[in-house]
This record gives sequence, structure tokens and C-alpha cells, in this order.
Amino acid sequence: MLSAAHAALVELGMLSSSDPLPPFWARMSGNLVLMTYPEGPKFYLVKIGIRTRLDREYRGLSIAHAAMPRHVPEPLGLATYDSFQVLVARGIAHRQFVMDGETLGVFERGMDAFVATSLARFQAAPADSTVNVQDAVFEASGIFDWPGWRRYWDDAQRLIATLPRILQHGDLAVNNMGVADDELVFFDWEDFGQVDLMGFDLAVALLSINSFDLAQLHARLKEDSLEAGLVKRCCGRLDKSPDEFFMLLPAYLSLFIKVKSAGGYDQAVSARAVAALREWVRISGAG
Repeated sequence: MLSAAHAALVELGMLSSSDPLPPFWARMSGNLVLMTYPEGPKFYLVKIGIRTRLDREYRGLSIAHAAMPRHVPEPLGLATYDSFQVLVARGIAHRQFVMDGETLGVFERGMDAFVATSLARFQAAPADSTVNVQDAVFEASGIFDWPGWRRYWDDAQRLIATLPRILQHGDLAVNNMGVADDELVFFDWEDFGQVDLMGFDLAVALLSINSFDLAQLHARLKEDSLEAGLVKRCCGRLDKSPDEFFMLLPAYLSLFIKVKSAGGYDQAVSARAVAALREWVRISGAG
């Protein structure tokens, strides 16, 4: 695997063939990610596809970097070495995002910009392959006792039909965000485009900052809060109401469960979404 990373850096001109692999920091998140430092403070992100292919992530980075160059790493190449796909991107110096009093404004501005940009630049094409929303809701209904799911779907599909198809990041949780120069930076685009239901990324982000506690998010949406303001502005761009965003949360959660289950993520990741979906059914009385 390291030889594949070395070959990619050589082909892209960051190293000569006789150079050793430079110092790096590594983490494993299904796929292997190296941050290599061949040029002092400058660094490159090298991802090696162990669990999944990286074509989808390369496409997501390419589209998103073109639209938000300060907020998304620049993809430099995708190739196969020693049977491993290797994706190389230019690193963005950042610190990990942590929600606190100092970063509330950063998060709010960053998510507003992300939603506006995705609407303008991430439109889905007819041939784009995405996860089917109805299938996701049906499968989620079998995970726990939700006899009212068909009635829910009858209402939800009419609303979904009025929304634009917008390719979603797919996993816009806070652990996939960083802060650079007081702006959000968005990483890990492996699930890009699997979902094209507008509002999904915002829902995942808001659930994430509330630890997937649906009751807590519901309470925040009823207050004069950061969450309520983001939802109101997003819905305003779509000529929808915040109540309609809340009504779509089961669809968003079902999609999240399906993407994570199909991607081989730890079961605990999907379990949080299942618990949130069960809580939505309780709160809404849509059982």
C-alpha cells in the first residue's frame, strides 16, 4: 500500500523515483489516508482505496473544489497502483472543527455558503446513480415497528417531487469538517452523489452537532436557534417551510442508514440514525 502511495506521488511530480516516501501521518477509516509532507509546511493527502473505490470521491472533490476552492481540497490525480486506487489531493492546513462558542459563527456561515453553493453548482444529471429514497424508507421501516410508514411515504413523496435534485456530500458530519482562516473546510467525499435529495447534507450536519438526538434537535428547531435559522434560510431558497424540512427527516435518516449500511460502516453509526428515526415517529405521532 505504501508503495502505491509512493508511485502516485512520483507520477504527479511531488517526488523523484529515487526519493523515499516523505514523513507522513496516517489514519484508517475503512480506506487508508496518509498526510505526506514532502515540502515542509505544505502537504498532500493521499488516500488508498482499501474498502471502497475512490472514483466517487474524486468526482466530488473535483466538482466541489471548482465551486468552493477555499473550502475543499484540490484533487490532483486518481490512478491505480499495485491493484489499489490512489487519490492525491493538495492539503489545506486546518484545525479539527469542534462546536463551541467561538465556532458557532464559523459553522453558521460555512453551512449557509455550502447550501447556497450546492444548489447552484451540484445539480444532478438524469444519469447520476443515487440511492432510491422509497427503497431506503421501506428498508428502514423493517428495522423497527413503524406500521405508519406507507402513509408517511405517500405524503413525503409529493414533497420530494417538488425539490430539485442536488448531489449531496453524503456524510457532512462535524468530524468531516475543519476550520481554516475562520472558514469551514469539508473533507471525506467518499459518499458524494449517492444521495440527491436536497436538504440531506444540512440534516446530517444538524443531527451531528446534536449528537443525533432527535428530541434535542426538534426542540432547537422550535427556538430562535442556530439550527432553526439555517433551516429557515435553506427552506426559503426552496420556497418550502421549516415544518416540511422536519417532515422529511425520516427520509433523510433512512437514506443515511442505507448509505452507511451499504458502505460497510460500523453498525453503531447506523444505530444512531435508527434511534433518531424511532424518536421522530414518537414525536410526530406518525406511528
